[in-house]
Amino acid sequence: EILTELQHYGGKTNLIDFTADYLIALFFACDGSHSQKGRVLLLDRVGHYENHIHEPKRPVNRVIAQKSVFVRPPAGFIEPDGVVDIPGRLKEPLLRYLWQGHGIAAETIYNDLHGYIRYAAIHQEAFAIFNAGQSRLDAEDYPGAIEGFSQALELNPQLGGAYTGRGLAYWTVGKIDLAIADFDQAIVLDPDYAVGYFNRGFIYLLKGEWERVIQDFTNAISLDPDFAAAYCNRGEAWLHLSQWEKARADLVSARDLGYDIVASFRHDYENTAAFEQRHGVQLPPDIAEMLGG
Repeated sequence: EILTELQHYGGKTNLIDFTADYLIALFFACDGSHSQKGRVLLLDRVGHYENHIHEPKRPVNRVIAQKSVFVRPPAGFIEPDGVVDIPGRLKEPLLRYLWQGHGIAAETIYNDLHGYIRYAAIHQEAFAIFNAGQSRLDAEDYPGAIEGFSQALELNPQLGGAYTGRGLAYWTVGKIDLAIADFDQAIVLDPDYAVGYFNRGFIYLLKGEWERVIQDFTNAISLDPDFAAAYCNRGEAWLHLSQWEKARADLVSARDLGYDIVASFRHDYENTAAFEQRHGVQLPPDIAEMLGG
């Protein structure tokens, strides 16, 4: 009993710590440097080490949470029955999956005071790196921002702001699919984040995926009814679909909320004639006038 407790708190013993839960094993294999592969070692309960497996009679909370068993191999080492390699590039998505699908994360695995102290320091480091990444993003150092946000996410995969920041950096350097993946994750972590839907919707607008554009801007507006930019961009999407009544209503809403719809439209098109020529449509006269002609 003493040896198992010492083992869990970092003491040196002749025990090897295993878990009976493959999902927890995956967490440990992924909870580390994402530049290196992880491994899951498999050991058959009924086999060479059958008589050398020990389970604590009075387990502490952490042992219970980790579903721990302990092996005391007579030779001082083990030969596993199987090995599963985890590529470094899969660690981050696997950690997200474990948290979202099964509630497995550092906070639940290390669920005692010792774990709190350890992971409080890790969270502080993650936020410090996140802030450095944000500073690089503000300074338009996009490769540096991507590196910083990625490092923060290695320490804390639940840091939604880091996905948003990295997504913006990916977007700016033209890595559109990676940006969408990060905005997807920011929304998963915070489904009530209106800006997350707006960011993703704007990228879909650039890609011309109009149904997704409409859906994301609609979600942003439902979460924030005063989101003027979302009305304006949804209005532009309706223009592409020749849905004039819906476009007119959104553009009026954006304008009434104080948004400069003319400047926004001319950021994408020189004027309404250029829009009509590019897309082979004829804008209603009142909408053309509203957009500056």
